[in-house]
This record gives sequence, C-alpha cells and structure tokens, in this order.
Amino acid sequence: MNIKPQDWHNTRLLEYIPKHFTRFKLGSTVSRLKLLTWIEFNTSGRYAIAGEVTRKEGAVGSAMVLKEEFIAFEEPADATMYSLFYK
Repeated sequence: MNIKPQDWHNTRLLEYIPKHFTRFKLGSTVSRLKLLTWIEFNTSGRYAIAGEVTRKEGAVGSAMVLKEEFIAFEEPADATMYSLFYK
C-alpha cells in the first residue's frame, strides 16, 4: 500500500487560498461531495476551497458585497486536470 504523507496528516485540503495557487471560480450548482471525491481520486497535491467577499463599486445597500467561492490547486498539473476533466 502506498500512503501519501499529505493524506495521512490530513494536510491536502487547506482552509485558505495561498497566493501561489491556481484559482478557479466555482459555480453555484457544484456538489461539494462530488467535487471532493473527484479531487481525492484524480489529483495528488494540496488544494483549497474558500469564499471571497468583495465590495462592488457604485452599489448601494446590501448589493454592496459579492460573495464568490473559489477552488485552487498548488500543483499546475492538478489545476490542468480539473480545468480539462471535471464536469
């Protein structure tokens, strides 16, 4: 059996997105369980799923903020796999 140290120590999934990770915007209809399962079987590096709140220019009231979710990968090969094959 080949156990990866990152899996053993549960360090693959990060709670924040470091600046050097390759980011992708997640759609609102993405199933979190399906996504995590696909990542576990098809990638090998670290990844992060996090939300980002940004302020819209010129918006008034509650429309002033925009929350978007992103997924990001540390390894360029994992980012390529996700962009080409995850549906």
